[in-house]
Amino acid sequence: MTKKPDYRFVYIIPVLIGITVVACVALLMFQMFAFTHSYLREEQFELREKVEDFIHDNYNLITHRKYSEVDKSLKNLSIRISIFDENKKLLASNIDKNDKYVEVEPFRDDIIYHINAVNAKRVKESGSVTIAGRVYYLKTYMPIDEMADLLNRSERNILITFLTGSLIVIILSLYLFYQVRNPFINLQQSAVKISNGDFSNEIFVPNGGPLVQLSLAIYKMAKKLKSQIEDLRKTEDFRKSFIEDISHEIKTPLTGILSSIGIMREFKDKYPEQVNKCVNILDNNANRLNNLVQQILSLAQIEDLSMLENKNFIKFDLKTTLENSVISCNSMLQNANMKVNLDIAEPVEIMGDIVLIEQAITNLIVNAVKYSKSSQIDIKMSHVGDMAVIVIKDYGVGISPNDVDHIFDRFYRVDKARSRELGGSGLGLAIVKNIVLLHNGTIELDSSVNKGCTFTLTLPTADFNYN
Repeated sequence: MTKKPDYRFVYIIPVLIGITVVACVALLMFQMFAFTHSYLREEQFELREKVEDFIHDNYNLITHRKYSEVDKSLKNLSIRISIFDENKKLLASNIDKNDKYVEVEPFRDDIIYHINAVNAKRVKESGSVTIAGRVYYLKTYMPIDEMADLLNRSERNILITFLTGSLIVIILSLYLFYQVRNPFINLQQSAVKISNGDFSNEIFVPNGGPLVQLSLAIYKMAKKLKSQIEDLRKTEDFRKSFIEDISHEIKTPLTGILSSIGIMREFKDKYPEQVNKCVNILDNNANRLNNLVQQILSLAQIEDLSMLENKNFIKFDLKTTLENSVISCNSMLQNANMKVNLDIAEPVEIMGDIVLIEQAITNLIVNAVKYSKSSQIDIKMSHVGDMAVIVIKDYGVGISPNDVDHIFDRFYRVDKARSRELGGSGLGLAIVKNIVLLHNGTIELDSSVNKGCTFTLTLPTADFNYN
């Protein structure tokens, strides 16, 4: 049972940011309220002290009821005081002559009261006081405009901070949801399909966001993995085909050899003529087996060389190698009544293995002699830039475009029956291709039915710069 994916990690960041914002706002609010409470306490004590100082300084004036003098004295105070008699009639004030005495609830340790007090921009207090046996009522307050504005601004800033933080959390949550969570889910689904061997669907790659590079990396990995799997399947198919072909190639001559040996044993005295025929069959099949084994070993040797960094190549003249290849095929060319036209503009030196290059040219000539049914072969070599170009052309039966794509595959033969009849194994052109690739060159075939074949080899010259 597949475990359901856990996507909670996507929300960890916005949740942590949200918690941090709330904690910071709560701490700031607590500090602001604590400061406000302490400030108002101090302002209230200061207000009471100033009221007491005023009463002390104006005690005689109040006792002798010189309220006009008291009123003048109030004008110089920074605090506001209204004095009422026992009937709560206004006697003196630096607030408003029409002011009335209103009982004010004593100062409390209450947050709401603190806020209201700050918004009112004053600290106020009302109460009665006895002077020279007479009761007076006092209404007092002290302005705190600047501090109130500062505290109100701080309160607004805290609120803005909270709203901004909340907005950031919302935006981040939406971003993570659309740019991380959804792409992550799609990417995970693609990865699960890949792990199950399903490469039918394309890997999801978002247009933007933090998962783009990861998605591209998985896409490239999946593409490479798919290619490698396809190569492995092709290799497996080739292995099966190789086993079938090599088994058939070896089984056919072995059958002839074994049959001939049996006949020779049975009739060697009675039918010497038949025994001679069997000897010829043995010789022919033994040669076929030997040729097949030699070509397989040659191909294996070339593949081993391709794995080495230092291939021990030497500098040699390609013109001489071409001439030697033609000379080695003279007997076959004469028997087939074929003519070779060799056209070499100038000597060209390359770095490589003389034996392998000569083998590649020889294989192409032999291939033309065996299968082309052409009356002549043109071999031309030219020097183009820092590349040597060899063109081997015949004017025979040619091959179809479908066969051109596979002509360099191992054991591939256009006409299998005719190839076996002529002793072909299907490895000659595969060996040529591997030799050319070993020398960092290229080989191409241009052919169509009844128009002959043109093989073009391109090999780097000795002064070629691989950088």
